[in-house]
Amino acid sequence: MLNAYPIKAGLCPGSGDIIGLKSIVITPDMVGRRVAVFGSWEVKDGTGRPSKEQAHFAGFIADAGGIGAIIKSEADALESFKAYRGGQ
Repeated sequence: MLNAYPIKAGLCPGSGDIIGLKSIVITPDMVGRRVAVFGSWEVKDGTGRPSKEQAHFAGFIADAGGIGAIIKSEADALESFKAYRGGQ
């Protein structure tokens, strides 16, 4: 059994547990698309729920063109990359 407990870390209130960037090559089909290379992943266990601030931050990053996701598994994280790249 995990003995999870909250910790205070990150860039600001609500920022993800994992942050980073992904370098992408801009292709002709991406012209006019908003592009960000910032990613923020809030990691939750099977029963954990994001706080209002965490959900807001993930949405803000996604709306700005980055990858903002609440994840519960490695598969969720990989899926967030696929979704960002349009299933590629």
